Amino acid sequence: MSKLTLLQIVQKVLSSLSSDEVSSAFETAESTQIVDIVEDVFNNLVTNKIIKTHESLIQLAALGDTDHPNYLKLTDPTVKISELRYNVTTEVGELEYREITWLEPSEFLARSSGLDSTADNVRIIQDFGGASYLIKDDEFPRFFTSFDNTYIVFDSFNSDEDSTMQASKSLAIAQKIPTFTRSDSFVPNIEETLFPLLLNEVKSWAHLELRQNAHQKAEQQARSQRVSYQRFRDRVKEEDTRPDYGRR
Repeated sequence: MSKLTLLQIVQKVLSSLSSDEVSSAFETAESTQIVDIVEDVFNNLVTNKIIKTHESLIQLAALGDTDHPNYLKLTDPTVKISELRYNVTTEVGELEYREITWLEPSEFLARSSGLDSTADNVRIIQDFGGASYLIKDDEFPRFFTSFDNTYIVFDSFNSDEDSTMQASKSLAIAQKIPTFTRSDSFVPNIEETLFPLLLNEVKSWAHLELRQNAHQKAEQQARSQRVSYQRFRDRVKEEDTRPDYGRR
C-alpha cells in the first residue's frame, strides 16, 4: 500500500462502514469522528513505539541563569532525548564528550540528599517549582534528570570553567516524535509499510465506536501486521531499553 492522505484514510473507512462519500475529512459529523479515531490510533502507535521516531543530533538551549547554573532546556516539545553528552575538556578548542547518565528524579534527589550542604563545593538550588536540592559546583556533570520534561537538570557544573551550563558544550541524540495534523492533505509521517496497520486499526475502532459491532477482518489483519512489524524491527534493531525522557 502506498502512503495515504488523511482524507483518503477517512474515505476508505467510510466505505468500509457503507457510509456516504465525502470530499473533505471534516465534511460530516461521522467523517470528523473518524478523523478523531485516526489521530488516536496514530498517537497510540507513537506511544507504543510502533511508529519509528526520527533521530538527529542537537544541542540543548542554555538559560544563562546563575540561580539555575546546572540547567539546560529542551526547545522542541516534540523531541525526546535518547542520549546526552557534555564536553568536559578544559582545553580551548578541544572536544571530550562525556556521556551523562540519566537518573529518575527520585534517584537524582537521593544522590543530592547525600551531599553536605555546608561544604564549600556544594550549592543549594531552588527548582522552578520552589523545592530545593543540592549540587556540586566544582566538577563537570555525570548525571541528569528532568522534573518537568522541559528543563534538563544536572547533578553538578564546573564553576571554574563556566558560570552556567553551556549550550555549545552539549550534544544530544534527539528523537523527533511524529505529530498529527488535522488537514485533508496531511500524510502521516510513518513508514509506507505501516499504512495497512494504521488503516486496519482505524477501521476496527470505527466499526466498534460508530456501529457498535466488530470488524473481524480488520482486527485480524491489524493484529497480524502489528506482530509481523514488531518481529521485523526486533530482527534489524535491538530493543531500546533506555528510558524515555523529554516529551511524554
